[in-house]
Amino acid sequence: MASTGKVWYKRLQDRIEFYTRPGYHPVYPEMELKPITAYIIERHCGKQAGRPALASR
Repeated sequence: MASTGKVWYKRLQDRIEFYTRPGYHPVYPEMELKPITAYIIERHCGKQAGRPALASR
């Protein structure tokens, strides 16, 4: 997947926030961002989420 290694995320209650740099959440600095995985992309950004899947290049 093209996004793996370039996007990080953090789940906050019922939503997921995406970031383009590793580190900690800007509002909750005790929460470390996680590197995105193929599963998260498909589940929250792809067809299962009701949107077209991300194309890998």
